[in-house]
Amino acid sequence: MDRRHYLAAVGVLLGAGCTSNDSSPDPEPSDEPSDSEGSNGTSDSKSPSERSESLSNTPEWKYDIPDERGSSAVTVGDGVYIVESGKLIHLSETGGVQCTSDLDWGSLDIAEPKDIILSGDSVYYSARVSPGTGRLGAHDAGTGDQLWAQDFDINPLNFIEVTEDTVFAGRTSAEEPGRASILSIDASTGDERWRTVTGMTEDATTSHGLLVVYSDVTNTVTALGIDTGDEQWNDSLSPDSSARIFTYGDTFSIAVGFSVFGYSLPDGKTIWHRSLERDWRLAEPAQIDSAYPSDIYVANGGGELRAIDVAAGNERWVIDDTEGEHTAMGVGTNSIFVYYSDGSLISYDVDDGSQWWRSSVTSDYENQHIFLSTDTVFLTSQQFGKETSVQAFDIESGQRRWQTRLSTGEAPPKIRTALDEHVVVVTPDSIYGLPIDEFA
Repeated sequence: MDRRHYLAAVGVLLGAGCTSNDSSPDPEPSDEPSDSEGSNGTSDSKSPSERSESLSNTPEWKYDIPDERGSSAVTVGDGVYIVESGKLIHLSETGGVQCTSDLDWGSLDIAEPKDIILSGDSVYYSARVSPGTGRLGAHDAGTGDQLWAQDFDINPLNFIEVTEDTVFAGRTSAEEPGRASILSIDASTGDERWRTVTGMTEDATTSHGLLVVYSDVTNTVTALGIDTGDEQWNDSLSPDSSARIFTYGDTFSIAVGFSVFGYSLPDGKTIWHRSLERDWRLAEPAQIDSAYPSDIYVANGGGELRAIDVAAGNERWVIDDTEGEHTAMGVGTNSIFVYYSDGSLISYDVDDGSQWWRSSVTSDYENQHIFLSTDTVFLTSQQFGKETSVQAFDIESGQRRWQTRLSTGEAPPKIRTALDEHVVVVTPDSIYGLPIDEFA
């Protein structure tokens, strides 16, 4: 999976400016404790207090984004950064403004941010500065100092992928969605190195000197040379609206439609193919900056979970559980965590599929999502399109540490990053900081 998915999670948010706000919602916490069951099948019947579980009404901090004319963009990774007209804001660990930097937009009246990404020690932003001109800029992530700003004859530009020395950005033509420009830009200076045209890019990754992109308009996977932009190879796949791509070692793999394909790198030869059920779901890494493991984990609506070796496409193990449909999955270093429709959160060993623990999380919420920090599993879920439940579990035992509820509106929020002491939840109008261990 490309680095962008783990170093940055980007949302376009309404609001011309961001102001700090210590107010917080006051929903009632759940009074239903979680029952944790270890690999021996015994249930933990201790009371919530005996299990060191805390139920809290409020996040530890909240940063509001006013609903005003204009737009802002937020990125998170090793920090939280907000770009708005004329400003780049870096939030501290506790939700305060750590630093604010003026952007080099001069007297431009219609400049508005379009995209932002954090990679390494730099923050990159994209903005529209005129009907036919887009601007890219870079700032030092620590000090906020501007590194460069460059204008391009393409607007708007969205980030595709960022490596140590190259920024890849592009734009899809509204008139010709099958044609999309891709630009290679020097990450140190902002100078354009090359540009080419492909189909609209849905997903991308870099490996073995290649930028590999998938277009869901042309249904092709295309490998471009990072240095020149020249096409090295391509493959046409069956039409589908979405895909997931990732690399492991010398293998590039793509899950699209009802199939998973494995290609050798860098030559792009197809080395294996497996068919999937119609209702498959793919588990992805649930930790920031985590590499994709050596297996692909695929589930279907019947409760079946299987591990497929990325290098050879062989099926390593299969679990046929009866807990119901898999509604959320996340892969960690040693475990895969699965939430089932019957309210079970289960940890499995990635090597052989054996069960480590199971916790009962009875809930009528939906839109579940799993996120991992070093020693904590976080489960977010949404109820009736307006309220979000966030629960934290010990990664080794499955014991629930705390639960809170947030009034987040209709858009399903997700935990986007883990800082030293907090995880960060981003919604269309607010940023929340929740404790990794327990509420104060």
